[in-house]
Amino acid sequence: MKPYELNRQRINKRIKSAHEREFANHEAIFQSENIISVIDWQNRNGSNTYAVRYLFDGNHLYITGDLGSAILINPKKNNIDWWKNATGHLDYIWEKVLCSSEDWDFDKEIARAEFKAFEAEVTEDDSYDGEMLDELEQAITESRTMQEWEVALAKMPAVIDYFEPQIFEEFINWGKCYPARYLLWMAGLEMALEQVSEQVNFI
Repeated sequence: MKPYELNRQRINKRIKSAHEREFANHEAIFQSENIISVIDWQNRNGSNTYAVRYLFDGNHLYITGDLGSAILINPKKNNIDWWKNATGHLDYIWEKVLCSSEDWDFDKEIARAEFKAFEAEVTEDDSYDGEMLDELEQAITESRTMQEWEVALAKMPAVIDYFEPQIFEEFINWGKCYPARYLLWMAGLEMALEQVSEQVNFI
């Protein structure tokens, strides 16, 4: 499977999990005052597990709760229908994140697929050093986070010197995926808005 297909599969799997597991028993409670709208997305049994608060304040969206926190620019103020399809705008919304407790995730399977695609391309050129490729593949196997992957690359000076800078930049982005919690935030917001859509006048 190609890297982009694996990434889409990962996103779909996380959204499906949000509906069937993390938020299966959640309910949305909506409140508004002046320009502030608040949606509390929480388990019906009163547990705070996977509880999320979405606070829309003019041009900003504040996300807090059990799944971390973030501050975003609200790119579609008062456009409730647009936010109901938040998972359809993941790239655009991620660009509006001003700060977040979550950073990029590292997906080993996707990184390995990207490596294999690169390997297939460069091995057509006999001048490439197979040991360099082996070193890269081993680093992918041993990395669990983006930080670990970046540190592993930094500890390979021979690889850094061997490959051109623009190619090495590609290596750094191998396996980079949206944080799982970011996907849950967006899936949860869609689900919450579906429940309270008749109450919400603006966000």
